[in-house]
Amino acid sequence: MALEPNKLYGLAQSLAEIVKEEYGSTFKSFSKIVKTCKTDTFAQLLLSRLTTNYELGQLIFITNLILNSSDDKETILNMSKDLYIYDINFYEDSETLQVECGRCRGTGTENCGECGGDGLLECRFCDGEGEHECQKCWGDGTEECRHCGGDGTETETETDDEGDEIEVEVECVICDGKGAEECRDCGGQGGFECEECNGKGNNRCHQCGGEGEYTCFDCDGYGFADSNQEKYGIRKRSIVTLGNVFSDYIGDIMLLSDFEEMDGDYDKVPYSFTINSRYFPDEDIPKEDRQESLGVDDDFVVFREGYKLENYPNDIKL
Repeated sequence: MALEPNKLYGLAQSLAEIVKEEYGSTFKSFSKIVKTCKTDTFAQLLLSRLTTNYELGQLIFITNLILNSSDDKETILNMSKDLYIYDINFYEDSETLQVECGRCRGTGTENCGECGGDGLLECRFCDGEGEHECQKCWGDGTEECRHCGGDGTETETETDDEGDEIEVEVECVICDGKGAEECRDCGGQGGFECEECNGKGNNRCHQCGGEGEYTCFDCDGYGFADSNQEKYGIRKRSIVTLGNVFSDYIGDIMLLSDFEEMDGDYDKVPYSFTINSRYFPDEDIPKEDRQESLGVDDDFVVFREGYKLENYPNDIKL
């Protein structure tokens, strides 16, 4: 249930006193009233007593007139019943247009040049073999039989049929006639596991820490870089006016300079103030291309929607 006009006017009087206390006796613009509503605790308590969506716009309007006009209460309340609200996009702010990073192709990362993206490097201690050759057997896993000196035989004394002792060559019992035995150093393996790489043959790349990639130097991992062009940032604002002054422009595009001239003409727009100001980046299209597509050659505004304030379907926020 909406507040009675007298109660709404009373809230506006209280808000006017808070604004005067904050800013003194100088001119109290709409922006100062809005700022007070956003930052002052007592003003926020007053706003909490509002019951409908559009009373916030009425309250700011009435407060401004109490502070800056000589109109009587009845006149001000009647004027507050003729408020309109327009949703307008302002194409005036700019930001640098982002493009895909040419260095990383938008990934934000680069393959490590040291390891080629594998994250591993050939072990420099074993040349990627994973083991070291035994220096005693040179990788054979065997060494000369210590018992037979590598001959594979040994000399034994036997008694012949005549009872005489004779020397005969027999197979070496240690190496079974091979002349070689298992290398004592490597245990017959021919080598030793590389302690540096634990037998893997590779180590974690020291350049990328084993990740195989690192953050792109040019874009710092974002995948985008600044171009030499600008794009629009869209400021979506809701403009409250006295009277239906912008009704003929709904759906139209107007140069910003023309809008500012019109909005600054008191005879055409006696009162106006901004609420619901929000920022949205435009699509990734250069300013010049955006202007050309809409047939303008400078910053501009787009009139999206207009309503009688009491019929406004969206939330009203400061």
